[in-house]
This record gives sequence, C-alpha cells and structure tokens, in this order.
Amino acid sequence: MAFSKPTLQIGINGRFFPEQWRPATEEIAFLSTNGFQAIQFLGSATGLSTAILGAPLPVVAQALRDTGMTAVMEVNVHIDRHVRTRDNLSPFDALYANLDAIRALPCTRVYWHLVPVESLKLVEQEALEHSLQSQLATAVALADENGFCFGLEHNTPAFTLFNSAARCRVALDAVPGLSFVRLLSALNGYTGSPWR
Repeated sequence: MAFSKPTLQIGINGRFFPEQWRPATEEIAFLSTNGFQAIQFLGSATGLSTAILGAPLPVVAQALRDTGMTAVMEVNVHIDRHVRTRDNLSPFDALYANLDAIRALPCTRVYWHLVPVESLKLVEQEALEHSLQSQLATAVALADENGFCFGLEHNTPAFTLFNSAARCRVALDAVPGLSFVRLLSALNGYTGSPWR
C-alpha cells in the first residue's frame, strides 16, 4: 500500500501518564470540544491496555468515530546498546504488542521514540542506528499491511539517537517508506507535532 503522507498536526498528547491520567473517552471529549482533530496515544512495550485507557478499545474507538478525531500512537522504547529493553524486548516487539490497539482505534500513524538507557559514544550511536534498519524496514512493512504510516521521532542532542538531520536522513535513505515526526518549537509560534 502506497501512502501519500500529508502533514498531520497532532497538537497534543492524550493525558495517559500516571500523574495526569484521565480516561480516554473523557480526554477525547475534552479535545474535541476544544477544537483538536487528532489525539496521540502512548503505546507501551507490552501493548496499550484497557487499564491505561480506562475503557475497552471498542468503546474508545467509538468515541473517536463520534467526534471525528484521528488517532496516532507514540511507542516509547528505552533500549540498551544491544537494542533491547529491560524486559529483553526489541522495538519491533513493542510495536507488535500494540498492533491490536493500532488496528482497533484505528491509528493512522504510529512511531517509535527510541531512548537509550546508557551513555553511548558517537560511533556506538551510529552503529546502533544502523543495526535498527532491519527492524525499521519490518515495521514499515507491517504498517503497509495494516493501513497505517510508520515512523520515528527524532531526539534532542541529550538523547543521542537520531538527533541530527544528517542521521535522520541516513535512516530515511536506508528504509524506503519510513517517516519522521517533526517537532516544532513554541518559539516558532506553534507547539504541535506535524508528521512528515
């Protein structure tokens, strides 16, 4: 399936973090009432669950349909130099664990935010990014099969992986169909997250 990837201004993360949690149906109603057109869900390494959402997936999906909102998903994956989580999962494992939720909501765009859990030298960072290329290609293929667009969120310099335009370009050239999320600064007058 080929995607034309128009820009989507995500605008806001759903408040599904423990310190700010609100049930997904209430969050959708709030965002819709305030003019938002898209909501970002936070996938977990073990999959987006009813406990995180506060309602079963079909109920959340119906709330999205009723308001006409678009769902996207960020899957935060904290990885070591061997591209594994503390639970010995790969980034692709984390994506696959969220596939039921991605399909059910449905999410039009899904991306990894990869965060290293250890300090890495530049050569190690670049080697790790290179070693991710096969998982990125598999993720893009899974996305094509399931009707969503897959990408990565670049990092700030402090988080080392995919933290420069040049290194993002290497990944884009190596993995056809891969996208990146571009974060725009509030200093530029906009605080959303357009998808590129």
